[in-house]
Amino acid sequence: MTYVKRNLWILPMIGCFIALVSLFTPTTYDSNPGELILIWMNQMGLRILAGSPTPEFWRSILWPNLFSFACEIIIFASTIISITLINTYKISARSFQELKWKLLLSAALIIISTLTWIIIMEIAYLNSPRSHWEWYSPHFGVIGPFIGSSLIIAGVILTKDDGKKKNQ
Repeated sequence: MTYVKRNLWILPMIGCFIALVSLFTPTTYDSNPGELILIWMNQMGLRILAGSPTPEFWRSILWPNLFSFACEIIIFASTIISITLINTYKISARSFQELKWKLLLSAALIIISTLTWIIIMEIAYLNSPRSHWEWYSPHFGVIGPFIGSSLIIAGVILTKDDGKKKNQ
């Protein structure tokens, strides 16, 4: 436990990896008898009918696909930049204060992008008799970015600067 207390910078790193892994897991799913539908954030879908998987793009409308790709790219870039910043902090003699705001900005971008994707899915189903979340259940791909961002924010708040200076 004392290792974690001394190295609270691990929390943002774990949060980044959770957010990154969530991009490769389905965001929503629907399970009916004899059918399982998985949808990822980039609108790639997988329909499994009685054991035969058929990958396909789930939406044929261009604008949800473009916005979904943009949200996914923002989350991916934010996590990679955050991982790079944390590694730079640990390898070099930089102060944690220098990258606190950058990590908070990355966490905010991850949250905003995920919320934007959720809203886009609702807008795409406006002409449908039910909303997206009535058809499909949330999966780790839409929950993981919130968990990862929370860990990044918690790590930034809890981490104390250990006195390292930029030009030491």
